Amino acid sequence: MHSNRQEPVLTRKEDGMQKSDEEIQGLLMGLMDGELTAEEANYISDLLRKSERWRQEYNSLFGAHENLKGLSFEEPEDKVLRELWRSPYTKFAKEAAIRMIIGGYALLFIVGMYAFFFSSSGGWQVKLPIAAVIIGGLTYLALVIRERLATHKVDPYKEVKR
Repeated sequence: MHSNRQEPVLTRKEDGMQKSDEEIQGLLMGLMDGELTAEEANYISDLLRKSERWRQEYNSLFGAHENLKGLSFEEPEDKVLRELWRSPYTKFAKEAAIRMIIGGYALLFIVGMYAFFFSSSGGWQVKLPIAAVIIGGLTYLALVIRERLATHKVDPYKEVKR
């Protein structure tokens, strides 16, 4: 009696081991994506030449692969969020928030420095080292910002979507 049930086909590897159906399907998908090494591509092309079953499987996978190529993997929520982030109102709100934060820190810093230097508590022995630390920190911050701005102008990856 002849049975139509297909047995899993195991094929020989170069090293004497056998490849399972799942490994072969993985190689078929790798062939469609252009991700195979030369040895793997030769192996699969030999297999496709010799086996009708794997040719049919490849054609089936290829049809599904072609249908999936046209689909966008960007979800609508992501698209809406990206448009929102690019809107002029969002940009204005971000810039306004940053200016308010910087302005608040600047006012707090100025009031603190005024109170520190013009109060009678503590002598010049305390105020001078603290002033040196503050001036050094601000100078370093300015240098880092300047370097970042200079680097940003020639950054080859600034146009890459993240």
